[in-house]
Amino acid sequence: MPGRPRLSEAIETRRFETDGRGSVPLDVRLIAASKRRPADELERGKLLPALYAQIAGQVLTMPPLRDRRDDLPLLARTL
Repeated sequence: MPGRPRLSEAIETRRFETDGRGSVPLDVRLIAASKRRPADELERGKLLPALYAQIAGQVLTMPPLRDRRDDLPLLARTL
C-alpha cells in the first residue's frame, strides 16, 4: 500500500511533505470514485482504516450508465 499512508496523513493534517522542499499547505476537498465498496475493501485489508474514515463521510451511490440510458444524449452533448 505505498502512498496510502501519505495520502491519509496529508488529508488529516492538510499538509503534504515533499521530497526535499519541506511541507506544502493543502486546501483541497477529496472526491473519490470506485466500483468497489470502500467498506468491503476495508474488511479485506486493502484500505487503511484512517483513510476509510476520511472518505466515508458522504456516500453517493449511482447506478451504472448502462442503467441510465436516458442520460446518454445529455452526456454526449457535454463532451
